[in-house]
Amino acid sequence: MALELKASSQWWYARIRMPEGIRRFPLTRKSAGFEERLAVRGRRPSSLKTMEGADREFMDS
Repeated sequence: MALELKASSQWWYARIRMPEGIRRFPLTRKSAGFEERLAVRGRRPSSLKTMEGADREFMDS
């Protein structure tokens, strides 16, 4: 499983390779009995590999 950040989205995604192809799922967490999607916050880096340009808020999200 890999972490994916879409350029045009405000949400985090999981990317999983399966025999029928790549599947993407929005990441969620339970809070007060409800599931909520995990939002991308802060300044995005130019690449998730180097994380160059990311701020602390992004890293915490």
